[in-house]
Amino acid sequence: MVISLRAVEMASAATVPFLAGFTGNPWMSRTVGVIGIIITVSAGMTHLCQFQKRWIEYRTTAESLKKEKFLFVTRTKPYNGDDAFSVFVQRVENMVSKEVGVWAQYSTKPETGKETDREKEKVRL
Repeated sequence: MVISLRAVEMASAATVPFLAGFTGNPWMSRTVGVIGIIITVSAGMTHLCQFQKRWIEYRTTAESLKKEKFLFVTRTKPYNGDDAFSVFVQRVENMVSKEVGVWAQYSTKPETGKETDREKEKVRL
């Protein structure tokens, strides 16, 4: 998703200087304006949704889970005792619950009922 938004943003931005040379045509002026809107929306969505940050967090958790798996399979510390499986389950569940908590924060907004000054300023703009 982020790659396609970035591609649209870059392609649109690249066409603006070219189309600006045809500003004598009223349709071209409107086209340049629409492309400017597309660039703004694409950049805004990319920033607002924080795709890159979420992907990094996801990959970090995935790699940590792989590491735990290999430690468990090879019976390396902390999995070298008799309760290795219960330790493994406990550690994996801890990682997964942290990841779920992070994703839940992204998908829900706190309902305070009051707007902060910064939120009011954003609405005004």
